[in-house]
Amino acid sequence: VGGGPWSCRASSKEGAASTSFPSREMAASFLRQGSLLARGGRMATPALACSLQGSLLASPALACSLGGRRRTNTTQAFGSRIACIGAGGVGAAVCYALQLRQVASELLVVDVDTARAQGEVDDLSDGSFVTNSKVRVGTSEEAGQCDLIVITAGAKQKEGETRVELIGRNFQILKAIFRGMRPIKPTAKIIIVANPCDVLTYFAQKLSGLPKSQVFGSGTFLDTARLRELIAQQVGVADTAVHVYALGEHGDSQFVAWSSATIAGVPIVNMPEFADPAARQALADKTKFRAYDIIKAKGATYFGVAAVVTSICQTIILNQKHIRPLSAYHDDFGICTSQLCVLGSDGIHKILKLELDDQEQLAMTNSADRLRAVITEYEPLLNATK
Repeated sequence: VGGGPWSCRASSKEGAASTSFPSREMAASFLRQGSLLARGGRMATPALACSLQGSLLASPALACSLGGRRRTNTTQAFGSRIACIGAGGVGAAVCYALQLRQVASELLVVDVDTARAQGEVDDLSDGSFVTNSKVRVGTSEEAGQCDLIVITAGAKQKEGETRVELIGRNFQILKAIFRGMRPIKPTAKIIIVANPCDVLTYFAQKLSGLPKSQVFGSGTFLDTARLRELIAQQVGVADTAVHVYALGEHGDSQFVAWSSATIAGVPIVNMPEFADPAARQALADKTKFRAYDIIKAKGATYFGVAAVVTSICQTIILNQKHIRPLSAYHDDFGICTSQLCVLGSDGIHKILKLELDDQEQLAMTNSADRLRAVITEYEPLLNATK
């Protein structure tokens, strides 16, 4: 890199090229994104990743030479594909977030209503000038061969209806989805977003035939983000400094692990704002019922869950090993519920056991019992399909 104009050079066994940028910041961003992709395991070297970072061109040298043109803010892995099954409000918001973040090279929108799917694709394509991710309508068979499969399809939650009450309608939809995707790519990762998330994740693990580590739900990731935002606003810090988790069911029986919660290492329960248990419970309740408030006001929730799914997909594709509270199989309870999952390119790399106090452990057990009761009621229908 020299002084104005700033240039960078990428090379591989297939060739080498350099390109210039009007500022040092743009050149540094270009190289930084190449290094990110290399660390994600998709490219052998930062230079090769840099050369391919925003392009589907066959020549790394040519890709590098074009790299300075609206390709300086991408996180995508070359050649990765994500399918979003369900072109409703949530599915469209997920695709839009994935497109803007440039998480994958190609996005497939799949829906039984092909006209709706095409309409969403056309709308998303109108924003293609700010992204490198291509979007198109896909089939169920194509979705089964993607790297990541996001399932948002399901009946819409009505005002006053609990997530568990949705199971009767969404269970049948889930079975139809998996029938259409067979055979599923052995290395695919499946992310369940439809509600009730934990119950559908359990059944998805059974229906998919994939290892449990590759099939999981968005769980209480969004609930945790909501809680951290509320706490951060009250204390006046960035939400990234708040470390607290909502665990258990993504629903009415979830609980907050206050005993391990901290802000920059300071126990939250020792802070004056949260010393009163009633104050903490008020925050937990506000977090738990926030979705109902949004549904009452505008009919559905879209944007928060879209941000959560995009973060999950990026973490997997770039093998970032972030820890997220996701719905995963719990060996002790025999159901899926939200736990602390280390997420990477192989799916759930490991599950961390958060130390809970007696009250929190009881809450976890009660939440698991609630989920098991629902699963027991509907499992005969699953067995009947085999």
